[in-house]
Amino acid sequence: MHNTMYEAFWLSSKAVMKSLTYLFLLFAFSAGAQSSFYYGVELFPNVTHRRLVAQSVFNEDQYQALEAMEQARFAYGAGIVFNWQGQKAGFLTGIRASDLGYQTIKLAVEADDPAPQGATQKFDSYRHYYLEFPAELQFFQQVNEKNRFLMMMGLAFSYNLGNARRTTYLLGDTRETQSTNLGKDNFGNFNTGFQAGMGWERQLGQSTLLFVQPTFQFWMKTLYIETEINRNLYTIGVRAGVKFAS
Repeated sequence: MHNTMYEAFWLSSKAVMKSLTYLFLLFAFSAGAQSSFYYGVELFPNVTHRRLVAQSVFNEDQYQALEAMEQARFAYGAGIVFNWQGQKAGFLTGIRASDLGYQTIKLAVEADDPAPQGATQKFDSYRHYYLEFPAELQFFQQVNEKNRFLMMMGLAFSYNLGNARRTTYLLGDTRETQSTNLGKDNFGNFNTGFQAGMGWERQLGQSTLLFVQPTFQFWMKTLYIETEINRNLYTIGVRAGVKFAS
């Protein structure tokens, strides 16, 4: 059942990606000459998690146990953006650095665990570092002279920079953290994410824009190359930043 759901989602996602490509081309031909160009910076604090994908025959009890053991964690992204805007539509691209992943719930420290003396609990935080290259189509609705509502749909193409597991041991009121480099051999180098959001843009001055945009991203390809049960990463957070007219 899990594979069937994933295949259906993947087929619908490919249709969305094809439609977005047509929209990007339409905007490029129709609005290129009459658009204004902005550049700027953005921050993206978010909550990141994963969706389990069974890739072989997998015991349902084990699947549910793993589902209960892993949870979302706080993450972040930051980057520079380049934005062409017309009166009603716009196109945004740029480059971002992102920290994605998930973490386990608090677990009891077992006898054979190389834990610091006195540690009673621990949790693992899985961290996956990417460079993202967004391609977003924007739609604007003017509210008043300085404010307008925006909606966004688009894609984010990413390259995996590295992967790590950060184990946090709990020792009473203190914590001790150990990091393990997971390498890149069992992780896909490239991925594509669908993203959508809506928010608000305000004119701060003659050539300065402030934007705040709640955004959802879902990565189409699974995280690992070879594993019995895989994961698709996703995030939800608020992108905020400042753009300047060139």
